[in-house]
Parts: sequence; structure tokens; C-alpha cells
Amino acid sequence: MFHVNSFEAKQLSPTALAFVGDAVFDVFVRTHVLVHNPARELHTPATRYTSAKGQAVLAAKLERLLNEDEREIFRRAKNARLAHIPKSATEAEYHLATALEAVCGFLHLCGEGERLEELLEAVINNAS
Repeated sequence: MFHVNSFEAKQLSPTALAFVGDAVFDVFVRTHVLVHNPARELHTPATRYTSAKGQAVLAAKLERLLNEDEREIFRRAKNARLAHIPKSATEAEYHLATALEAVCGFLHLCGEGERLEELLEAVINNAS
């Protein structure tokens, strides 16, 4: 697995971190849903978390749990200029979703899988 140090990860744009974080978050959610739901009921619970609206709800809870470096990434991503905002979410929701994904990407690239899992478990279990 490819990892970088936190200094190098901080040099990446928030949208680049969110690009990686989107995939990391999706795998985490799919695994979480698979473990906690019958096989015939996977898609709907997964989209509850992976939509921009769902991610925005989780991001608001996540922000309170972040350390200083993670909070900096979250803030930069939340304030980033985004090229396209889908019609399915408000601009504020999409910015929060991007912030959540950027933190996921940052922690993944830094090899902080345990920290990432700890944070996501906390916010998803709190959202259920």
C-alpha cells in the first residue's frame, strides 16, 4: 500500500485527498453495512451514508473528534472551491461531504488506518 508522511499529505490539494477518501470511505461503509445487514438489504443502508447528505451529517459529528492536523485538513476541504455541486445536495452539504472524504484520504495516505476506523466507527455508530 502506498503511504506518505503527514507533511507530504498536507501538500496535496483538498480535492485530491477527497478523491482518495471517497473510495476509502465507500469501502468502509460497504464493509460496515455488510456486517450489520442481511445480504438482500445492502444498497439502501449504504447510500444512507455515502450520499452527500449522509456524509454531511457524519462530517458534522466527525469534526468534534478530530485532532489538530485532521481539523486543518477538514477546514481546508470544507472551504475548498469545488468545480461541480450535484443537484442532490446543497452547497453546504457538499462542502461537508468533501471535508469528510478529505480526512479519510489524509488518514489513509498517512497509513493511519486504525485512527480512521476509530473515527468512522464512532460517527456511524452514533448515526445509527
